[in-house]
Amino acid sequence: MKFIEQLERFERIITLMSLRATGTPNQLAEKLQISERTLYDYLKALKERGADFYYSDTYQSYYLLTPFEINFGCCSKLELSQTRGGKRFFISLQKFRSERPYNCYVFN
Repeated sequence: MKFIEQLERFERIITLMSLRATGTPNQLAEKLQISERTLYDYLKALKERGADFYYSDTYQSYYLLTPFEINFGCCSKLELSQTRGGKRFFISLQKFRSERPYNCYVFN
């Protein structure tokens, strides 16, 4: 369940950024029910995956500079088949979460 909670937090962060409604880092951490330190870990992970965002002191909010989708990758078909939940799990995410795509790429 923790994995799903993390995905939902990423999705909520991105949605709030799109609306320029995150509030301060402390307020955003409270909205997500996590520590501010954990929030910075989430933001770092988003940056590492290509999210282009900025914090505005004027608006007291993070906001996206460009549209962003969350993409998850696996290294091989073997690794994907050994992942708990595997391919069917990611397909179900795509099917039931049409607002924000979760893509699973397989690299040979």
